Amino acid sequence: MEEFANLLLPLLFIMGLAWLSACSGTDETPSPPAQQSSGSSGRINDNAFQVIERKMVNDALYISLGSSEDLADMDDSRLLRTARELVSSNPDEYMIRIFFYNPGDNPRDDIARICYQWTEDEGLLLNFDFREMGDSYTVEAEESNDDEEDAFSMPEYTILDTVPLMIGGKHGDVLIQTYSPDTATDILRETAINIAGAGGFTSLSLYSTEEAYRASYSASYSNEHPGALEKGYLGRYENGEFYPPM
Repeated sequence: MEEFANLLLPLLFIMGLAWLSACSGTDETPSPPAQQSSGSSGRINDNAFQVIERKMVNDALYISLGSSEDLADMDDSRLLRTARELVSSNPDEYMIRIFFYNPGDNPRDDIARICYQWTEDEGLLLNFDFREMGDSYTVEAEESNDDEEDAFSMPEYTILDTVPLMIGGKHGDVLIQTYSPDTATDILRETAINIAGAGGFTSLSLYSTEEAYRASYSASYSNEHPGALEKGYLGRYENGEFYPPM
């Protein structure tokens, strides 16, 4: 028994040294990867913005965007287009608040420079702008880019019909009498994005005449008015893409 104890004690001593060596090593246990906020994949609009946080606060969707450029040097039209695009891509929300941060800033440590807020009743509003400490104001349809080369002015339009979709969201049929099937696709696309964002539409069909709208839904009307659809159909906007007339 004494011989067994004499053999066991050195063995326990060796095992203890091995354990202390392993625990006192310089390599730390790897930390688990940080969880990314929901919706933080990919960039938005012209690649100047990236979602850095997405969360629900009191039934409102909060989306925080990090900018790759100083917001003080950025045209308001770029911010507005981005806000409208995010509103359009989240049609089922009651309220959406979109916060813009300067390069390197984040929601945990810094105050957002700009915030847009959307509700179905009021549309898209500039909630605050700390670049110039301006008051909130309603985003008007005439909002355009100050750069003449990129100038874009929204036309007057009429929502002819709003249809709830079984998959969620809503579809809108829109009359724009100042456009035609010959209107540039870029203008049609920009118009559709703005209308979808302002009205919270999931998809849109654009028409330049009421006859084209009626012909699209009624085969008998289309037969009685040959060419009405072709002469007045402007295209369709769906899932962030615009499809012009074929």
